[in-house]
Amino acid sequence: MANEARVIKAYNNNVVDISKASLDTGARAILFRYHGGENQLFFVDQSIGWIISVFSRLALTADEQGKITQQRYCGLSRQQWVFEPVNDKFIIRLFENPVQCLTATNESEICLSSYTNSPNQLWLIQ
Repeated sequence: MANEARVIKAYNNNVVDISKASLDTGARAILFRYHGGENQLFFVDQSIGWIISVFSRLALTADEQGKITQQRYCGLSRQQWVFEPVNDKFIIRLFENPVQCLTATNESEICLSSYTNSPNQLWLIQ
């Protein structure tokens, strides 16, 4: 799975997207309707635990406030994810604190929050 570009789709059929197709460190990861741009494609390696943007080559990283941004990968535990399978989807948990997981908060935002077993915390990786 690591060498193929993947789309990460939320419960509402929007996909993880780097805002404004930014190449900048610190740019936010958001949800957006699928359009097929490289800013919506990611290399996902479940064994290493990283999610790397195809477009920017930066890693999805949780900041101290729970926002998801892209940063240069340097092996921080805030850049490593645990992929817990649930049928054909995944709960994407933060390695540093597995109670925290990737959550779609509305139509366009992604953050970390405590796991609540809700559909907005399940992700389809295709």
